[in-house]
Amino acid sequence: MAKSFIQVGRTVTFTVPAGGVVNGKLYKIGSLLVIADNTALEGEECEGHTTGVWSLPKTPADTPAQFAKAYLLADGSAITTVASANTLVGVFTEAYINGDTECNVRLNGVSV
Repeated sequence: MAKSFIQVGRTVTFTVPAGGVVNGKLYKIGSLLVIADNTALEGEECEGHTTGVWSLPKTPADTPAQFAKAYLLADGSAITTVASANTLVGVFTEAYINGDTECNVRLNGVSV
């Protein structure tokens, strides 16, 4: 292994922003998307997952095909198929129908 290697990067430590974070929710922290590993208050340190497949809230009216691009709504409340004004987070790992409120998403693990 190269002597400059630090870590794999599947998880990273971040300082919790205003409003705190909740375990299992997706957040955009600076230019990185992370799933909080625990619930923490503003200013605390927290671990966040940058990759993997996660169950997340979905916009009920969206009907994505398997491996369609998945976007985080600008308000951070749910995953959508709509690119405009939203942030690309990864892909839907399954197809979903109108009315589904949860979805499985594989996170890209890249900066946004």
